[in-house]
Amino acid sequence: MLSATLPNRIRCPHCRARLSYENAGALMLNVLLLLIVLCVAMYYLLRQHDRTTGIMFYVHVAALAFLAWLPVELATTFYMRSRGRLQKRDKLSGDGPAKQR
Repeated sequence: MLSATLPNRIRCPHCRARLSYENAGALMLNVLLLLIVLCVAMYYLLRQHDRTTGIMFYVHVAALAFLAWLPVELATTFYMRSRGRLQKRDKLSGDGPAKQR
C-alpha cells in the first residue's frame, strides 16, 4: 500500500486485478486532516527557529512534514493490512465489487 497513492489504487501482483480496501474513506479523511495538521505544525515550528522567508524555508517545511508523515503512512499501512478487507474491483467502472464468472 505504500506504493499505491490511495487504498483504492492497489493491484494484485499476480493477476493485475484492481483491489481496494472496504470502508477506507473515513480513515483516509482522518489521515488527510492529520497531514494538514502536520504541515501547519512544521510551518510554525520552523518559523520559531528560522526567520528567513526565502524558498529554502518552504523546502525545509516540506522536508520536515514529509519526514513526520512517513511514520503515519507506515502505521496506516499496517492498520489497513491487519484490519482491512480487500475487495476485487470491477475493471471497467471501478465502482463496485467485480462479478464472479
